Amino acid sequence: MGLVVTSPHPAETHDHRPFVNPCHDALKPAGVSTGDGSLIVELTSRGRKRAADIIRRHRLAERLFTDSLALDSETEIEQQACKFEHILSPEATDKICTFLGHPRTCPHGALIPRGDCCGGKDQDQVVETVRMEFPHSR
Repeated sequence: MGLVVTSPHPAETHDHRPFVNPCHDALKPAGVSTGDGSLIVELTSRGRKRAADIIRRHRLAERLFTDSLALDSETEIEQQACKFEHILSPEATDKICTFLGHPRTCPHGALIPRGDCCGGKDQDQVVETVRMEFPHSR
C-alpha cells in the first residue's frame, strides 16, 4: 500500500522496548515477529497522511463523545472512538469537526490534525516521524 518502508537496524547497542499497541502490530511486515529490534519500519509520506487522517477521526470522535454526548467513561469513550475512526468518511469527519467548532485538541490535550474544513495543512505537525523496530523472522 506504500504506507511503510523497512530497513535493517544499524549495528548499535541499545535496549528495545516491546510493543503492546495493537496498531503497531498491524504495521509489521509479513514474516516478522516482535523481539530484538533488528528491522526498522518507518511511515512514508503517504503513510503519515493516512495516520494523520486516522488520528483526526479518532480524536474528533473523542471530542464528540465527551463534549456533545457527555460520556464520561474513559473506557467507553476509547472503545467507541476506535470504532468511529474506521467508519467515518472524510465528509462526515469534516461535518463533525465543523459541528464541534474545529477543536484544536482532544479531551486528553493531544493536537487534532486540521482538515480542509478548518483550513489546515498542519497534519505533519501531529504525526511525528514514526519509527518502529522489529526483528527479522528466524
